[in-house]
Amino acid sequence: MLGGTGHYGRRIVAALVAQGVPARVLTRDPARARLALGDGPETVPGDLEDRAALARAVAGVRAVVVAVSAFQRGQYRRLREIERDGVLGAVEQARAAGVRRLVYLSGYDRPRAAGAFAEIGAMAEIGRIKAEVEDALVATDLDWTVLGLCPSMELFFSLLRGDRLIAPGGGPPALPTVSAVDVGAIGAEAALRDDLGRQRFRVVGPRALSFAEAARILAEATGRPIRVRAVPLLPFRLGYALLRPFSPYLAAAVSLPLALARFPEEVAAGAAADHRRLQETFHYPPTSLADEARRRFGARRGLRSTSGQ
Repeated sequence: MLGGTGHYGRRIVAALVAQGVPARVLTRDPARARLALGDGPETVPGDLEDRAALARAVAGVRAVVVAVSAFQRGQYRRLREIERDGVLGAVEQARAAGVRRLVYLSGYDRPRAAGAFAEIGAMAEIGRIKAEVEDALVATDLDWTVLGLCPSMELFFSLLRGDRLIAPGGGPPALPTVSAVDVGAIGAEAALRDDLGRQRFRVVGPRALSFAEAARILAEATGRPIRVRAVPLLPFRLGYALLRPFSPYLAAAVSLPLALARFPEEVAAGAAADHRRLQETFHYPPTSLADEARRRFGARRGLRSTSGQ
């Protein structure tokens, strides 16, 4: 597992360990990895640029799962080195070790999202890098599967401020999101199966939600009224323009609300079909925002557990 301590990677590792499947994680900090993952998985010290560590990490494994992300302070300046060069190097190491199965976590929708985010340099760069990796996988003889992830449901919780749900630009009419729990289950299953080769899946939760719908669900979970607070995009645009020459990471973080506000409506419209395909292919109980909210806030005021929310 590459990226096994990240937001999604740790969930995939947990799902594998829960099934009694041996898992191995390449990590720069084994002690920290054990705190995050427990003693279940094996850890290999090193990173994507350490060829010897990579060779140890992929030696004798059935499948490699790549959930690498450099979108964090201290690594963002090396985004291309890590997410493109490092990942492609890992792919070659896997092939050299005789590994045939590879699962790659990528962006949700390549062509349409790329056009929507073309003016947002940070988002466009991330999209280009992931597209290059996907194209490189297609050119190999590997038995690969790409999981294209929409935004995490964590987004709604991160924008919750007391009794207000912050909506940049008012938010899109509908935003597809997915629970990290579902990504963990799907990623683990994809790694173990041998009938999903050379396929790309868009990974999404049960239903795309507006911010108003999300606020209602969160209100039921918390037991208090929650209202949507629309915030203008101009400050984010100015912040992005000012920070971009000096701090690429902060500029990228500021650009996230811009990307969120212009999430393509046609991509959101296809979320229901994407989810049906997941349900027809994988075996897992889908997690709704209501389910995630219950886990965080507890069951209050008769919060429903249905896949329709």
